[in-house]
Amino acid sequence: MRVASTWARQVAHQGYALLDGHPVVDVGDWDEQSRPLTVRTVVLCGTFDPTIHGWRAWADNADRRVEWDDTGAQELVPL
Repeated sequence: MRVASTWARQVAHQGYALLDGHPVVDVGDWDEQSRPLTVRTVVLCGTFDPTIHGWRAWADNADRRVEWDDTGAQELVPL
C-alpha cells in the first residue's frame, strides 16, 4: 500500500493502523481527545482465477468518518 509520508507519525505511532478492521493510510481530522474523526482507508479486494493467473488483488481508497462510542470502540461510516 502506498501511504502518505506522515502515516507512521499520524497513524501507526498512535496505534490507529487499523480502525474497525480497515487499514488506515491517512488521517484527515482529529477530535479534541486526539482521536481520528475522518480517515482514508483501503478497501482490499481479491479473487482466485483458476487459469494461469491465480490470485489477483486490488485496492481502492475510501474516505470514512469515525464514530467513537463511550467505551472507545470505533466504527467507520462512509462519508
